[in-house]
Amino acid sequence: EQAQEKGEKQAKNLRRRLDEQREQIVDYLEELNEEDSFVEILTKVWRDYEVTGNGYLEIGRKKTGEIGYIGHIPATTMRIRRSRDGFVQLSGFEAQFFAHYGAGIDKDSGQPKPIQNPLNPGQKTNEVIHFKKYSPTSGYYGVPDIIAAQSAIAGNEFASRYNLDYFENKAVPRYAIILKGATLTPNAEASLLSFFEASLKGQNHRSIYIPLPGDTADQKVDLKLEAIEAGIQDSSFNNYRKANLSDILMAHRVPISKVSTGDGGSLAIARDADKTFKEQVCGPEQRIAEKKLSGPIKELTDSFDIKLNEMTL
Repeated sequence: EQAQEKGEKQAKNLRRRLDEQREQIVDYLEELNEEDSFVEILTKVWRDYEVTGNGYLEIGRKKTGEIGYIGHIPATTMRIRRSRDGFVQLSGFEAQFFAHYGAGIDKDSGQPKPIQNPLNPGQKTNEVIHFKKYSPTSGYYGVPDIIAAQSAIAGNEFASRYNLDYFENKAVPRYAIILKGATLTPNAEASLLSFFEASLKGQNHRSIYIPLPGDTADQKVDLKLEAIEAGIQDSSFNNYRKANLSDILMAHRVPISKVSTGDGGSLAIARDADKTFKEQVCGPEQRIAEKKLSGPIKELTDSFDIKLNEMTL
């Protein structure tokens, strides 16, 4: 009984020390960047990863070799060197070299070692962890999921433009001008066409004056402005846009319930879709991120591994 109590006390003390060490590591990670929290940094990196297929996490070291800075580098500014010996950030007219993560530490001794900077020898060089969404179309860069649905994105844009153009014309459809019994003068014809092509757009309650020749004994002058599209035109292509949305969600493997546009599906179906999304999409992506982040964490402690919170159902 005494041995059991002693063991429980030792286990309690061990858990307390581990909790204290974990809090110290969390505080240390938060102090590595003065502008952003650690979660904000990862959010920025992962947003680049989803939008461009590439995310870049910068690691800076102190003179002692310890990690002293962690930050986000915008993916649109980064380029991979052809020789794959590092990265180059293009900002304005300046180019900054970054090495692969781990280049600043000797693997055998664990001591810091200088990094060769091919662009500016002697300049301090930070390291980068590259998050890449693999695609067989590129050996250097990742490719975002949305590329598979780029035609759907373009279709939605053109459909939106169509509707905007329709409402910018004050919901006035195209007209056919029918003239019987006379011929318009060139000036009257030009004025009439100019009104429908330019002056009508974006104007409310415009009036038009069309000079017509008088009736004769044999012919009566008749002018009609007949709408070609007299039906309801607003919010056109609804079914087309829904199909495009389905293609976009399919490319990202996201259930429609996650974007709150469900079409009356049952709650059970939505829950099953969420479970599949968690296990087959979120889970593997989180494990990729955890693997990439495990290196810097192991430099700080051997007692813990980084584990991202799972999506709740």
